Amino acid sequence: MKPLTRLYKFLHWCVRQTFTFAYRRFECVGQEHIPTDAAVIFAPNHTNGLMDAMALLWLSRKYRQILFVARADIFRNKRVAKLLRSFRMLPIMRIRDGRENLSKNDEIMSQCVEALQEGIPFCIMPEGTHRAKRAQLPLVKGVFRIALMANERMQGVKNVYIVPVGINFGSFFRYRSSLLLKVGKPIDVTAFAKENAELSFSEQTTQLRAVLTEQLQTVHLAIPDDDDFEAIEECCFLNSDRNDSLDERLVRSQQLLKKLEKAKTEQPETMHDFFAQVKAFARLRKRWYLYADALSYSASSLKLFCVALLLLIEVPYFFVSLLVVLPYLLISEMLVRWQSDNAMYNSIRYVLSLIFYPLSMLVATVVCFSLFKWWLALIFVMLLVPSYMFFYDYMRLVRLCYATLVLRFNRSLCEAMQRLKLFIRKL
Repeated sequence: MKPLTRLYKFLHWCVRQTFTFAYRRFECVGQEHIPTDAAVIFAPNHTNGLMDAMALLWLSRKYRQILFVARADIFRNKRVAKLLRSFRMLPIMRIRDGRENLSKNDEIMSQCVEALQEGIPFCIMPEGTHRAKRAQLPLVKGVFRIALMANERMQGVKNVYIVPVGINFGSFFRYRSSLLLKVGKPIDVTAFAKENAELSFSEQTTQLRAVLTEQLQTVHLAIPDDDDFEAIEECCFLNSDRNDSLDERLVRSQQLLKKLEKAKTEQPETMHDFFAQVKAFARLRKRWYLYADALSYSASSLKLFCVALLLLIEVPYFFVSLLVVLPYLLISEMLVRWQSDNAMYNSIRYVLSLIFYPLSMLVATVVCFSLFKWWLALIFVMLLVPSYMFFYDYMRLVRLCYATLVLRFNRSLCEAMQRLKLFIRKL
């Protein structure tokens, strides 16, 4: 592999230091499952554009680098291709790029195997494409071909592992929501190949795909993508508990998914009527602009009063933070509206925050030290440091207060929610 560029080293450092600040709640579980002194292939689900890659950069931060593959069409521009390759990204051809171009993947796979031999971890999104949905697409064969090829070349020097990673976003489109990274049990490709030596390469690939499909479903919420998808997803929102950790929420949703699938088989008519009620509730909730996280939020009158009082006290600082983040907000929202792929929304916001946050702080520092004594300017600058995070967290509290008031005074909506939650608890 070519030596790392200074730009790559700098950006890798930036992601390691700043990525978790893009989320209000962040959890990572199962890191002990990542093998040491082995050839590691990360295989995560793919739901949120560039943020998935950033999550893997953060997860693999103990390594100096990690190799990615991306769809080939973004490499068409020579300058862009050169930049992407310097970021350790390689193009992978898909059927939509033309069957005649699929043979070019052999060279790319050889480069991936070479990187694994050098101890560089490799990441490929086995679903082949991204979409902002809590579901799982059929896995493509590329990751398994690379794993088996690498195992042949290693010749027992290192074991090859495929590590399933679940990337679970609280919201695909709202910045500073929550993120759970869950690392599953690694699949020992070397041991698999020995145990199934009598199988052909194609048969081994098929069996590995079945194993990874099952393993990947244990580390993220994979709702069947059928007519009941939206209803089941809404049930998971209704069933969540704010006191749970993010991992506990995931397990709770996975358990509920199994119960709902079982009930659909045993009581099809009852569940059909129930899902119709859930869908009606979801439409009504969205009509009132209530976010899904509000369904698990409850506050007594005293707590609601205290939160409202706190928001009122913080109004001056909110407007100051708004002034600081305004250029970033205007440009990011303009680019988001221009972007047709909604799975890229938070990727745009995160990348722009890496640019605008230091610029905003630089401008604020110059202005403060120009207008005030040094000690007073220093206080003002320190107060502005959390302005970006504060802005999003303040707006979240406003949304939760609004949702609490709506659910308190809109009896029909509140009663519908309680009926659905009661039905879910009885499953």
